[in-house]
Amino acid sequence: MIFISHKSDPDHKYALKLKEVLAANDIETWIAPEDVSLGQNFAFEITKAIKSCESFLLILTNESQRSIHVSKEVNLAIKYNKKILPVTIAEQRVELTDEYDYLLQNVQAKTVDFEQENFSELLDELKADARIYSAEISKKHYFTMIKGDFQQNMKYLIESNTVDLEKTVFAMGIDGTSQLKLSSKKGILRYVCEFLNDEYNVSIDFLQKEINEAKMSQLKHLSPDLPMQYGDIVHIKVPIPDGRSVRLMLVSNSVKSKSYYVSKDLDDVEGIDSRIIILQVFNKCAELGDIASNLVIGAMGTNGLSFPYEVITAEILNAYVYSVRQNVMPMNLIYSVRNIDMENANVKPEKIYKYIRNVTQFI
Repeated sequence: MIFISHKSDPDHKYALKLKEVLAANDIETWIAPEDVSLGQNFAFEITKAIKSCESFLLILTNESQRSIHVSKEVNLAIKYNKKILPVTIAEQRVELTDEYDYLLQNVQAKTVDFEQENFSELLDELKADARIYSAEISKKHYFTMIKGDFQQNMKYLIESNTVDLEKTVFAMGIDGTSQLKLSSKKGILRYVCEFLNDEYNVSIDFLQKEINEAKMSQLKHLSPDLPMQYGDIVHIKVPIPDGRSVRLMLVSNSVKSKSYYVSKDLDDVEGIDSRIIILQVFNKCAELGDIASNLVIGAMGTNGLSFPYEVITAEILNAYVYSVRQNVMPMNLIYSVRNIDMENANVKPEKIYKYIRNVTQFI
């Protein structure tokens, strides 16, 4: 989502035009007052939008530099480490004040010709940034689609402070052996293990130890060597260097097939109906309560196989709508769509988002 900051008078017409152009290119935007919910506190809504945005687009004019509200928004964007993209208007001459000369140091502005409606250069840059699409399900619940590999999205969510990690679980499949070194080469879990090791020095041995202990305490296994059954779930906390923890939810969604024991092919697995797994995950979130306020989930149950993304999206969305109706966790669902899976299925993220948007409008 792109946050558009501007001075309402006289620059609101430019902000609305940018919102229109970006929407036509499937780029979600947030702009006040249009996107402030009726009866909501402006300061709260603006802060929340800036914290969750990927890029902060500033309509930079002489008037906007004199606005105390725009100044506060720019400072919030800096505080939350957001990419700031100043946009100047071709027919206007802008002189930077001392404040904005300081705030925008080393930031290159882009000039847009609104009269000629030439937005191509700006669109190219924003399309690269626009990875998050959000849809409001109710006043308390949001369905968010985030594009990119699961581990990249995990890093973004951790480092951008977009979510409260203490109230967020990252769900992924694990095969019945629960042995991380036997994880499928095509599965999300293998990449997440590598990511945690490379970024936060969390070893696979540490993760395995936590999983083994969780199996015995949460599943009541008498031995860590006992296999997990389809739908079994364990959750663990993984400390990271800044003092916070990342919560992982691991759901057993496959078993090694018989031929694996001959071929030793890690991708030789047998899976289970993804709907069963998804419902198990949502039921677990309801059981965990507040610590599962935010659920991050990928295309659970596909096992790297060719699978219609519209179907898996529908199943996840349906499960989420049901949880909303029951008023249980998760409050916010973040659906991570993996680039390689979309490429294999010849599906673009914008198509998935349009589907989500159509369904949520019906709701």
